Amino acid sequence: MIIFPQCENLRTAIRSCFMMGILPLKLPFPENKKMQRAYAIYSKIIFYYFFAFIITAYIELFLVLNESPIRKDMMSLNLCVTLIYTLTFARRAIVEFSPSFQKMIYNIIEDEAKGDPIDDELIQKLDKKRIDDTNWKFRIYVYFIISVCLLYLIKPVLMGPIEETYENVTRTVRMLPISSWFPFDAQEHYKFAYISHSITCMIGGPTVLAVDLLLSSLIAYPYRQLIKLDYFLKNFQNFKRKYQTLNAIEDEEKASFFFFKYLINKHKNIIRYVNTYNKNMAYSMVFDFIQSSVQIATILTQVLGNEISLMLIVSIFVFWVTMVMRIFLYYYYANELLNMSQKLAYSIWESNWPDEGPKIKFMVFMFIMRTQKPLAFKIGPFSQMSLMSFISVLKATYSYVMLILT
Repeated sequence: MIIFPQCENLRTAIRSCFMMGILPLKLPFPENKKMQRAYAIYSKIIFYYFFAFIITAYIELFLVLNESPIRKDMMSLNLCVTLIYTLTFARRAIVEFSPSFQKMIYNIIEDEAKGDPIDDELIQKLDKKRIDDTNWKFRIYVYFIISVCLLYLIKPVLMGPIEETYENVTRTVRMLPISSWFPFDAQEHYKFAYISHSITCMIGGPTVLAVDLLLSSLIAYPYRQLIKLDYFLKNFQNFKRKYQTLNAIEDEEKASFFFFKYLINKHKNIIRYVNTYNKNMAYSMVFDFIQSSVQIATILTQVLGNEISLMLIVSIFVFWVTMVMRIFLYYYYANELLNMSQKLAYSIWESNWPDEGPKIKFMVFMFIMRTQKPLAFKIGPFSQMSLMSFISVLKATYSYVMLILT
């Protein structure tokens, strides 16, 4: 039996990762050893095929860069896929081989299964609203990824052979979906080369999608938890009584103390979660920050040296929108976490904390002091993920476009 979390967007992300052989074995198949072995073989095939393609893509890039003059259209065609595949491969390796990251996923699934005993109907509606908001963004991204894969597969067929002039020699060339090196003449064995690239698209595109859905969901998760915590703090008295009843605490002051301690522990868990994510993914975000600008620039500069056609414009536009949306999903929810973590101090201040005893007042002040250091997903040791960082990526894209054009 396959285990999935209750939260719909996390469930979708984990299903996608499961289908691409990315998840740890004991998650999909806790008891069935035969299925574990089959899944392990499938996962390794996908993993090494993806790795082999990236190696051939870099060999092809090396050959292109050593040509004189450099064909900028071929360089752009290569980089726009190779960079995102490299990042995805690195993140996939972290997801598969980091015990702390796997434990973080298991903890989320357990928390989703247990639920929170003091939740009320309103907070469940708020949570569902946030999940729905995430889901429609994910659905759009899924459609765009599928469109990109299909366009890359049909573009060579619809565009047909092209005349290519290099070193005063003109020849007819049939385009391939993506750019990679083959140990044979790809034009002589075009069908095999095309089928090989088609398989790569069908593996690479869904793998990029699965990893992005998983990591975006994991970034959105603490934001949802902070919304709940914010609601508990604003309505401290109401939820304190509910907590007092559930735990059969007679003394009012003790109920306040234990309930506030309960909320502090929830906050600590969120902090621990963000720290674990940063420990595993912060440095991959440095590469993502740099490669996103370069990659988006190379998508736009694929028109260099090519005859402008409707198919070329459509494929470039759809790919560009998809990659911009990809980084937006990351930075939007990271920005929401940043803002919500700073809002907690105002939420507890708005509650009726002055009516509580001195011990609770002291705890409130300590909590407010802790919230002055906002929670943030990091871009290595350099910066924080936010919408300002997202804008910086787009600004850098313009610079790289100008650099390639010169």
